[in-house]
Amino acid sequence: MTEKPIALVVDDDHINRLLLGRMLKMLDIPFEQCENGEEALKWLKDTKQSHVVVLLDLNMPVMDGYEMMDYLQDNQSVFLHTQISIIVVSASEYFVFQQRCPEADIIAYIQKPISREIVQQAIHQAYANFQLK
Repeated sequence: MTEKPIALVVDDDHINRLLLGRMLKMLDIPFEQCENGEEALKWLKDTKQSHVVVLLDLNMPVMDGYEMMDYLQDNQSVFLHTQISIIVVSASEYFVFQQRCPEADIIAYIQKPISREIVQQAIHQAYANFQLK
């Protein structure tokens, strides 16, 4: 039996988390929420989920999305228990992201404001990327 992947919304803005949460509920996708990268990394270390799609904002206090992606890349052995796919959800321009992280391993880059259809398409792409067991 396959486990349904879970989404992890990582955004410091309460309204953005609320909007993404509503979209995910409408799409019948289970999800959790964190306010910054540090909280998200703790959640990812502690989770028993084997497949997680991270919807990641870039600009946050404490630990931003760039720092979180760097940590994930540099500490892959810590997260061997789960497959993680990242969808960046940011107000920043894509070319700025691409200049800062030219080799980032992400599924999609969604620029705010977001639409349910674009989020759904990106999540389905992430699901297709998982090696479900």
